Amino acid sequence: MATSFPVSGNYTFQDIVNHAKRESINQGLEIYANAVISPTTGSTQIGSVTLVPTECFIATAYAMSVGKGGSTVNLQYYSGPSNASIGEKTHRHYCKDGSLSYPLEEIMTPGSAISGSVRDGDNTTSLMASITMSGYFVTADLNYNAKKVALFIGDSIMRGTTMGSTPYTSYATTLTSTSPMDHFAFQVRNHFQQRGEDLRILIKAMGSYSAREMGYWLKNGWLDVPQADIIFYQLGVNDSTKGTTNQQFTDEMNRLIDWRNRLFPNSKLVLVGPTPLNNTTNETTLAGYRSIQSSLANINNNIYYLDLSNSFDRTVITNYTASDGVHPNIANNISVANTYKTWIDTNNIVI
Repeated sequence: MATSFPVSGNYTFQDIVNHAKRESINQGLEIYANAVISPTTGSTQIGSVTLVPTECFIATAYAMSVGKGGSTVNLQYYSGPSNASIGEKTHRHYCKDGSLSYPLEEIMTPGSAISGSVRDGDNTTSLMASITMSGYFVTADLNYNAKKVALFIGDSIMRGTTMGSTPYTSYATTLTSTSPMDHFAFQVRNHFQQRGEDLRILIKAMGSYSAREMGYWLKNGWLDVPQADIIFYQLGVNDSTKGTTNQQFTDEMNRLIDWRNRLFPNSKLVLVGPTPLNNTTNETTLAGYRSIQSSLANINNNIYYLDLSNSFDRTVITNYTASDGVHPNIANNISVANTYKTWIDTNNIVI
């Protein structure tokens, strides 16, 4: 019989916020238009923000502003199942040459659109309009009562910002929208749970980051989370185009190991050889970084190496999002997850 790990707990919204303060990617968002005409009937959009599939937004407050005239400002977003065609939840306030701010306690759906619009204007005046929201972008796994935590560190591939995803924009897109389960890290989490591990995942990643850039934030404490029972470190793709030398990459791996030894001495550290690149020159450079990671593996010290270089065929350009040669698409996120899962089973990784 399979082990059951129900999502349970009596934590409040403030408890969620407290976790978010320690674990968030970054905070706040803005929707802005510097010259928009507000119609007398209907509405005109001023902009939108789409959450990435791996993250939800924990909103704590919002503010609306209109300059050079007056208009009703609409904030629309999704926070769960809905059969509304445009925006499950809406906040509307009239502003005239000023701003309004309100508290908000909301968990916004991963991969969904947050939009702003104006209405009830004079249909003539060019307005400046904005909506700002305070809050936290957090990994879409809020099971804070799980006994174990897997920390995933990486770049845009790890964050899931370029998967070729379809955002959730209305009830009509529920059958085609991308969900957290389309990303490899969530598939790996499910695999651990099926093996009997009561596990939550936490993704700390930022697009365009190299190992050296993540090393800066490691030194600033951004990776100092409360718990990490296993750590998957998957960086190097951007180093291959940013001139990182083998020695510099080695220095960052040693910095990572020292950090693990200091904060999480009993945790497994998995150095993940990144997914392959279509460009042969960059792939050759990346292969050198993978060799460095492999050489540092030491099971006696709880340091492991996982190679993703053959997780899918790098010579097939359509294996990548928009054929960019860098980011594995949704179909190949499954291939990456399968490589992780095979490695976990083969090495009998238990957290």
